Amino acid sequence: LVVDDSPVYRKLVEQVLESQPFSLHFARNGKEALQMIEEYSPSIVLTDWMMPDLSGPELCQRIRADQGKPYTYIILMTSNTEKGNVVKGLQAGADDYLAKPFDPGEMLARIGVGRRIVDLNRELAAKSIKLEEAARTDPLTGLPNRRAIEEWAFKQLRAAARHGFSLWVV
Repeated sequence: LVVDDSPVYRKLVEQVLESQPFSLHFARNGKEALQMIEEYSPSIVLTDWMMPDLSGPELCQRIRADQGKPYTYIILMTSNTEKGNVVKGLQAGADDYLAKPFDPGEMLARIGVGRRIVDLNRELAAKSIKLEEAARTDPLTGLPNRRAIEEWAFKQLRAAARHGFSLWVV
């Protein structure tokens, strides 16, 4: 997802990325970007710092606040490369920054880094799910193990107490 209020920069980014194996989406402002993030769940967001409704750092904070979504790699584009501003953008949740006007090779390299990190993050999430499954399943039978049964029983006891239901365990 490319977020920039400047049609010129959106076109420049499109020219650099159109030959790449990416599915590109463009947003003109932060509000539009949030809608597209909800709809498409992009792996990488390339956002301008200065926009009319939400700044780039504010957009970063909103993206990071949604913990339910897969990891999104965020590159903040800015013409102001003062160290204080770069630090502020990174603290807001950006993973990287790109100075405007940008070099096409540098942009592709930074996006390549983002792709590797997103891939590693997905791999880690998949392994975490497998570990979670293994921790709750008996390897011989494939049935829930003691830990899984205790967790299930605890939830059922809490629900029964909360709603005043009787509970039988056999």
